[in-house]
Order: sequence, then structure tokens, then C-alpha cells
Amino acid sequence: MIKKNKTIDNFFMLLALKEAKKGFPYTYPNPLVGSVIVKNRKILSKGYHKYFGGPHAEVDAITKLSKKDLENSTLYVTLEPCSTYGKTPPCTDLIIKSKIKRVVIGTLDPNPLNFKKGVEILKKNKIDVDFVSEEVRKKCIEINEPFFKNMTEKLPYVVIKFASSIDSKIANKYYYSKWISSEKSRIFAHKLRLASDMIVVGANTLIKDNPYLNVRYFKTKKQPSVCIIAPNSKIPENLNVFLEKRDVYILTKKHVYSKAKVIEPVIKNGEIDLYDFLKKIYEMGFRNILVEGGGKTIGSFIKQDCFDKISLLLSPVIIGSDGINAIESSFGLNKNEVGIKLNMKAFKKIENDIYIEFTKPNLSLPFVKGE
Repeated sequence: MIKKNKTIDNFFMLLALKEAKKGFPYTYPNPLVGSVIVKNRKILSKGYHKYFGGPHAEVDAITKLSKKDLENSTLYVTLEPCSTYGKTPPCTDLIIKSKIKRVVIGTLDPNPLNFKKGVEILKKNKIDVDFVSEEVRKKCIEINEPFFKNMTEKLPYVVIKFASSIDSKIANKYYYSKWISSEKSRIFAHKLRLASDMIVVGANTLIKDNPYLNVRYFKTKKQPSVCIIAPNSKIPENLNVFLEKRDVYILTKKHVYSKAKVIEPVIKNGEIDLYDFLKKIYEMGFRNILVEGGGKTIGSFIKQDCFDKISLLLSPVIIGSDGINAIESSFGLNKNEVGIKLNMKAFKKIENDIYIEFTKPNLSLPFVKGE
């Protein structure tokens, strides 16, 4: 009989979470998952999902051990083990064959194909199944916010990313912005692109900066698609964004393009309805969206509440009042409102810059209670 202790279960699950984070951003569109195998309170093995199509975290940990070691052990895994065939066989089959006695799960899988099914299969095969505390369960959900949003809301996860001076400018008055942030920060920004399947940019920023909007510092099998928000502007087709072998979309009603596909926008109250846009691109298969500017585009996504996270690279530069604002929009605040309040999720120093992640305070975390 394995003795159960919630505090110990939480401890080992937090270690499994550290393993899960090692997979970022290569598991996309799969979630980040980590696992730890423990016997007599000693760690025998660790594993994580390393890349999309590769072995799952449970498989990575189990295959490192002998059957004798696995017998009567406890498996800690941050997400409910899969029970269906996909790129790999069901993890539940391997867990059952391994003679693992107990499985502690971080959170249920929101995918309807697997939701609660992994738990049911394990229990039917006389494997004890437990969950960690609500606090640790939230952490297991938070590392996979994009995956949970995709599965529960049928919408893409939207990250707004920009580098700014300490006075919130993204360029000087001549639209010159190279380089506000450090080289290491720019490399990190490409990692965010690697975790996205579409980059969204406004027409004005695209024409003035002529960026490539590609992933350069990391290996990738496929460059992210690009969508240009251009309801009124004609986009020249000799820009750098058209050089990559990938799909380029333009959100417009006015123009026809030979190198891009047109997405027709819905206009609501004189503005592009971004919620309608997100629904359309989700149906097209896009799951993780990176909004890269400029200030008007960023302001529109914030104003219409069509974002999930803001990734800010803050550099020790002062540009002045005639610079270009990072966020350009009027939010219609009344006299008793300071502004739109966010939660700070992450904070770290990159060379001489500071990287900060913000999320909305009303973030919905499903499956936290009653698992």
C-alpha cells in the first residue's frame, strides 16, 4: 500500500512542472507535459514531452526504467494521460503494462476526445488515481493556457508582443526602432514566434519597417503565417514578408493580391471586428497568434478585449514625447477608472532589458475544482 500525502504529492508535481517547461516551444500544438516516477519517496525517473510527434512525458520517464523498478511506483504527470491513438499510442496502455501502482495527475485533459477517459481507464485497471491541491492544479493549467483556451473556447490564444522604451515608445518620430531591445531580447522574441502559427501586424508598421516576420535564431519546420491588417491600405507585394515559403493573409475588403490570401473583415462600430477575425482563423486551423504591432493594431486588440497575454520587452531607453506610442487607442474610461488592470505573470532580466508577461485578471481556469 502506498501512503498518500498531499504535501508530498504537491512537491513531486512541482518537479514534474519544471520538466514540462523544458518542452517550450517545441511541443506546439501539443501541450507542455512533464512527469516524475517515485518509489518509496525517491525519484527514479523524470520525463517530458520534447517535441510535437515525439514520445509523451509518461513514455519518456517510463522507458528509462526496468519493470522491477516500475512495479508499485507512483507516476506524477502534469496532464491527464492520453487514452487515444494520435501521433503516438495511448499512454494509458503503457502505464497499465508497467505495473505502476498509482498515478497523480496535475489536471484533466480539456480535449473532449480524452477528457476524464484516461482517469476512467486507469481506475478500471485497479490503478489508484489522485489529484494535487487546487493551488498546484492551477499551475498545471497555467503552463498550457493556449491549449486550454483552444479546447474550451474554440478560439486562438492571442499574445501581444512588443519592445518599448521606458516611456512606452516603440520608435522615434521618424519610425526608427532598430534596435530598442538587446540582441538576447531579440533572440527571445523569435522564440515567441516559434510558439506561434500566425503573426499579426498592421499595414502601417509593415510598410514602414518592412520586417521579415520570420523565425531565424531557432530551427523550425515551418515558418509562421502572417496576417496583415489592412482595411484601407494597398500592400506592396515586394515587401520582405512575402519572401518566405508560407501563407500570407491580408484582412481587407478593397484589394486583390497575387501573393496573399484575402480574409474579409466584418466592420462593427466603424472598426474591424477582431472577435469575428479570431473565430475565422480558428476555423482555418490557427491556434496561437502573436500580435506584433504597431501601436494602433495593439490598441485595437486590447480595446476589443481580444488578447490573452502581453509580452513586453522593456529597454532602458528614453525616446521622448514625440516618439511613437506602443499602444494607441482610446478605451473610453470614465473619470473614476485608472485604466485596464492586468496581472503580472512573469518577470526576468535579459541582458540590460526586462521581460514582463501580463495576463488579464479574469482569466478562466477550468477544471480547477471537483476533479
